[in-house]
Amino acid sequence: MNIRAFVAFLICCCIALVACNTTDAQLYNVTALGTLPDHFAASPNDISNTGIVVGHIRLDNSNERHAFVYDVQNGMSLLAGTGDSYAHGISDDGDHIIGRYNGNNFIPASRWDWNGSSYQLTVIGTAQRTTAGLAINNSSQGVGNSFFSQVRGFAHDGSNFVSSALGTSANDINNSGIIVGHSGGAAFITDMNALSPQPIGHLGGGNSDALGVNDLDEVVGSSTIGSGDTHAFYYDGNSMLDLGTLGGNASWANEINIHSQIVGQARFDIALTDTRAFIWQNNTMTDLNTVIDPSSGWNLETASSINDHGQIIGIGTLNGNSGQAFLLTPIPEPNLTIFVVVLFCMLLLIHRRPAYQLARVSD
Repeated sequence: MNIRAFVAFLICCCIALVACNTTDAQLYNVTALGTLPDHFAASPNDISNTGIVVGHIRLDNSNERHAFVYDVQNGMSLLAGTGDSYAHGISDDGDHIIGRYNGNNFIPASRWDWNGSSYQLTVIGTAQRTTAGLAINNSSQGVGNSFFSQVRGFAHDGSNFVSSALGTSANDINNSGIIVGHSGGAAFITDMNALSPQPIGHLGGGNSDALGVNDLDEVVGSSTIGSGDTHAFYYDGNSMLDLGTLGGNASWANEINIHSQIVGQARFDIALTDTRAFIWQNNTMTDLNTVIDPSSGWNLETASSINDHGQIIGIGTLNGNSGQAFLLTPIPEPNLTIFVVVLFCMLLLIHRRPAYQLARVSD
């Protein structure tokens, strides 16, 4: 082979790989979380950066739910405690889980802490008659809602309730103690020190709700627009961006990770109320059904959370069976860095070969 043709071939391969990495959407493997004996309809609510999923699963022939934990290596298992229980949030490091546990007439917020071998149940207590923890950070600071004569958000510093009247709902907290939720129909942001909700605006329809916040203090949620429809939003600390839909008239954003990747669900047809799970990144909303194997049998309908490694959880229909929990894991893309290094080394080797060897290669 002519040396110049060989070098041109390598350069073309590099250009093709660059084009592949910059134009194609991220693809995902999809895993069914399954169920447990005597249970059905698992609902995954959150995923840690260590890949641990938490949620709740319904007991057969009953309205009772049981909190569960799932990871790929060990599968699904119930968290400690009996009776009606829910696991709503898990810290990024996977050491703390928050939810609620119905042990008596009062329903207290509960926390499960990793002790090195298992998750140990701790009853946080009640801010009002019924209290549900929704999110928790690596410092075991938690937020959620309490219910009695009215609904109120709460904040817990890991030892005590520091507020039991934090707006109408406190939905998420990041590792810096930044809290988001809604109060009086307006999305707010505050922190564990101030505990004074500050509204962040809306998309023109008057109402908004903040559901997720990342460690960059970026916020996502949903807001009514001028037409009265509901659209997902992204708030960067200064302004609120309408994320649009997948072709229908509504969308909802549930969570955002450190890479500003947002997940949620959106209607895809103006005449239908059905939704499809989406990921929003680089100013583009993508139907997650378009980035999985089309022969998998899945229809992904909602995406409830995403971790900093891009793993996504949600609910969909599998082979016609609705209410199935899924886990999406990004498929590694070709490593462009390794290819470029190999190309450089080959070119350097060719450049240093004696002239008579180059002549033989070109013959």
